[in-house]
Amino acid sequence: MLGLAIIFGEPLIARVHVIPWLTESRDFEPIAGYHFYVSYPPIPWLGAMLFGYGIAAYRRWLVGAGIAMLIAFTILRLPADGVLAFIDVDKYPPTTTFLLLTLGVALLALAAFDQWPSRHLEVLGRVPLFFYLVHIPLIHAIAVVYSYAVFGAAWWLTSGPVVFWDKSLPGAPPDYGLPLGVLYVVWLAFVVVMYFACRAYARRRLSDSPAPAS
Repeated sequence: MLGLAIIFGEPLIARVHVIPWLTESRDFEPIAGYHFYVSYPPIPWLGAMLFGYGIAAYRRWLVGAGIAMLIAFTILRLPADGVLAFIDVDKYPPTTTFLLLTLGVALLALAAFDQWPSRHLEVLGRVPLFFYLVHIPLIHAIAVVYSYAVFGAAWWLTSGPVVFWDKSLPGAPPDYGLPLGVLYVVWLAFVVVMYFACRAYARRRLSDSPAPAS
């Protein structure tokens, strides 16, 4: 219940400015000259995590909860003008509509996979933090290599704030980037690479675990 209260109360929580980085995605300067950007404010994401832990005890409710979230999302987004505006939700920080959409779809997918066990999907699910910590620097490294190969430079990726821009990277060539179809191919290839990396890490972690006491 607390998780749902935080999810639906996000518009009010975002207005609490006692410690802004707890509720907002924003830049702050704790020490003069050193800037940090909080992309994932703890309190809104705490709501998503609490909800996830809570719903785990009620697996038979996954489909109903997913449908209910998508219905709530649809009601909140009805005033949107056009399809793209309808699904244009904010992740930084995670808004109520963003969480309703993503968690709703995730719950339905989880219910479907629960009836169709896949050892391949389990490989990624066993080491989610490893996947998260590796994928950002690895994708960035791929982008740097691509930039040097195609444009002969990549300084727009290696100097200044280069993550989570909501517009074109300052200084990047006008034709920087890849067509959407090519990006899907790159994404799929990247997931395959990460699958093998996650499998190797999971096996290594299991082999390093102490044997249970007899």
